[in-house]
Amino acid sequence: MAMIVRSTSSPQLRRSVRVLLVVLGVLLTAVGAVGIALPLLPGMPFLILAAGCFARSNDRCYRWLLGHRILGPPLEAWREARRIPRWVKPRAIGAVIIAFSLSAWLALDAAWMRALWMAAGLAVSLFIARLPTYDPPKVP
Repeated sequence: MAMIVRSTSSPQLRRSVRVLLVVLGVLLTAVGAVGIALPLLPGMPFLILAAGCFARSNDRCYRWLLGHRILGPPLEAWREARRIPRWVKPRAIGAVIIAFSLSAWLALDAAWMRALWMAAGLAVSLFIARLPTYDPPKVP
């Protein structure tokens, strides 16, 4: 899982790389925001990646994302202590199980490949299960 880094946007990065990172960050933020609303699409990995893109390219976007009243608190919790909201954990594990099971059943023919794929899904589920949680404040 990607770590959110402190903002390190640098004037040494070529302008084209910075623009590409900002565009990628905007797209990842959009997918992450949709993922928060949809039960089978995990939003946090996309938001963590978006924060990483913004941290390396644009301080203003980075501060906006971390200061957002809905998207910011879970990102701060992840950055500070690798914690996730309590309600996210069962959804994330369920999404992993469903996604890995469906892809193994629909896309893989060999039994050993299915077993290996399901072992990877189990490892991801165990990683999520071991993450500490917190109860987020109610958003008015």
